Amino acid sequence: MRSGTFEGYVDAYLYAWEITAFVDQLQSLYTALTGEAVLEGQEGDLHFRLEGNGRGAITVEGTLRAFGRPRPLSLDFYFVIDQTYLPAFLAGLKKIVSA
Repeated sequence: MRSGTFEGYVDAYLYAWEITAFVDQLQSLYTALTGEAVLEGQEGDLHFRLEGNGRGAITVEGTLRAFGRPRPLSLDFYFVIDQTYLPAFLAGLKKIVSA
């Protein structure tokens, strides 16, 4: 994940059904422009949430956590996009699910 000048990487383990559920939520968000789509890792290492305001703005927020180090590390992020970013994001996720 890169947010501004900060970036971080974690080995987040997700099940296919979690990604599929996220894709379904994201598709609903794109269609209605309201509601939310949430993806969370079972290990607590990933929290990713998008929320629509009904007018095309999508709030993106989340946290990446790296455990197993001398001290846990985390990267929190928050930014706003518009709905035109969602189709490409959805297409990429659908490729992952269908692989």
